[in-house]
Amino acid sequence: MKTIIIIVIAIILLKISITNTQNNVLVTNNIEESNQGIIKAKLFLGDIYDNKEGTEKDKKDAFNWYKKEAEKGNTKAKFSLSMMYGMAFGTLKDYKKVVYWLKKSAEEGHLKAQRNLGALYNNGDIIPKDPKKSFYWYKKAANQGDGTSQVIIGKMYCEGIYVDKILKKAKKWIQKAYENNHPEAKNIWNEYELWKY
Repeated sequence: MKTIIIIVIAIILLKISITNTQNNVLVTNNIEESNQGIIKAKLFLGDIYDNKEGTEKDKKDAFNWYKKEAEKGNTKAKFSLSMMYGMAFGTLKDYKKVVYWLKKSAEEGHLKAQRNLGALYNNGDIIPKDPKKSFYWYKKAANQGDGTSQVIIGKMYCEGIYVDKILKKAKKWIQKAYENNHPEAKNIWNEYELWKY
């Protein structure tokens, strides 16, 4: 029942946004903000269909909303679309499209896309393993405050993985991860005695 109410609200928001734009009645007195309202409503619908425990049709609807918005340039939609291709939600599994949309969203600054791209380059499962690219994308996400990426970068410096072993740099990243409440940071701090550096 709750899902139906949310869908109805999202549809009403979408219709209001479209009607306001079509009639040039700008509630916000700003055409860009009005268009953002339409995009948010569409993404909201995509999220509802994606997160709903429902049928394959629901997943296809979510996929279609994400695809429309991704093709229009929405970064969040690009990331969501890459995940749907990877999990075969509403579409067939397609790793080339996973990488394509993930790179697009990572290049546009999407934090989770950057972390995931770092992991793909680290694992080498669906794209060739590339330590430099893995480090690069993890560091991009870490610089945005992602605790998981900060721990990964810190561990790389602790153990000399893909980079020289530099405990002073490890200390910096693990300390940031701790400040971001990452659960592993304190253990790594103590294990490598990073307070010494």
